[in-house]
Amino acid sequence: LAAEKIGLQASHYVGLVKETIEQASKGREGLVCSPYDSELFGHWWFEGPTWLEQIGREMAKNGVRPMTLGEAIKAVPPQGPLQLPEGSWGEGGDHRVWLNSNTEWTWDRVYSAEREWVEQLQQGDGGNPELKRVLAQASRELLLLQASDWQFLITTGSARDYAERRVAEHYADFKRMSEMAHTVRGGTPLSTE
Repeated sequence: LAAEKIGLQASHYVGLVKETIEQASKGREGLVCSPYDSELFGHWWFEGPTWLEQIGREMAKNGVRPMTLGEAIKAVPPQGPLQLPEGSWGEGGDHRVWLNSNTEWTWDRVYSAEREWVEQLQQGDGGNPELKRVLAQASRELLLLQASDWQFLITTGSARDYAERRVAEHYADFKRMSEMAHTVRGGTPLSTE
């Protein structure tokens, strides 16, 4: 039943893409850009990889040519800047999944860590390999802290405790790396611990 539904959904999707291109292009080259969070295909939607396979097959059957963004820019050169409306793939098409009363505290940590990281980078590493290593790890922790998954999981309640713990841990690890950077800048080498 799932395989049958996948075939129907893939056929419907490709039909919509083809129709959109035909209506919008009026005989010229047309282009549809349809980005997705790849996590949806497999992690949240078990049949996602099979759907993608069927999309490829349906596109080939219907003369719809997939291309990379680089190929698309060459095929249909930009004609000027575009004004895209603000939006999101989240519930309601806005940002409520990521910014709400349950997630505000996470953003305080993210913004605080971002400011501190910029200050650290402005001071540079002075060619010190230990400091360079600490700043690289601080950057990794900041990227992990910035992952939008944490707010999504908190809001949906699907793994709230886990997400809250990850935010707290990455923030604490970032702060520890930042303190280590101050220590190394002050002339104290890193200890083994």
